[in-house]
Amino acid sequence: MFRKWLVRIMSFIMYICSVLGIPFGQQPAPPEMISYDDTKTTAIISLESNPTAGYDWTYEISDQKVITIIGDKYIKGNSSNTVGSSGTRQVSFRGLAAGSAIITFNYLRSWEGEPVRTVVIKITVTSDKTLTAKEIDNNVGLNSSDINEVVDYYNAAYAATNDPPKGKKP
Repeated sequence: MFRKWLVRIMSFIMYICSVLGIPFGQQPAPPEMISYDDTKTTAIISLESNPTAGYDWTYEISDQKVITIIGDKYIKGNSSNTVGSSGTRQVSFRGLAAGSAIITFNYLRSWEGEPVRTVVIKITVTSDKTLTAKEIDNNVGLNSSDINEVVDYYNAAYAATNDPPKGKKP
């Protein structure tokens, strides 16, 4: 009986993920997120974006004495004539002084407040102003509190009725 409910809960979570467009399970590797110019004095961070759906990337730099933004642009995808099609947001950085800085990117709708994705990148600048960038966190999809809320709802419904809930949404 427990196994049956576990399968139902996981199926429900996978359904919610598919409806919301949230990756679930093993996903193909994303395109290269970090690139450099020929001299490695500029780092370019490329992030999938879909502003037509209201989402946009915001970012914070931990130490603006180490790096500065020199470019921020949106490049339309191949299907740019399709409503709701996505593209790529490219943010370029240049080193100002030797040291390290953390850039936190949050992908969200401004009116919702909570990001659906967070990417954290550490950029190290050497004394000759060359850059090295490394992704240190890439949170994609449902967070644990979202999953726990769905599981708690179904556990409570099952405990109360010993039968699956009908017509109710979490």
